[in-house]
Amino acid sequence: MKNLKKILVIDVEATCWESGVPPKGQCKEIIQIGICPIDLHSGKLSQVGLEKALFECDIIWSGIPHRADDDAYNAAALLTKILRVGLV
Repeated sequence: MKNLKKILVIDVEATCWESGVPPKGQCKEIIQIGICPIDLHSGKLSQVGLEKALFECDIIWSGIPHRADDDAYNAAALLTKILRVGLV
């Protein structure tokens, strides 16, 4: 296992239905994305938005902020870069 300095926690909240299936005419969408970097040495927690997290990782925002599919795409771009760089 790598000696990690930081971990990035991503929490995605999305619409859901008890049956697991959206009613006719409705679709699943991301409501909110929370991002919290944790410094493992100091224990310090921070709160940052998706746009700032993308900026910190040199990723250019794609699409319209707070539009479900664009937010999902950008969160996936962030996770992909984290995995590629080897932060986890």
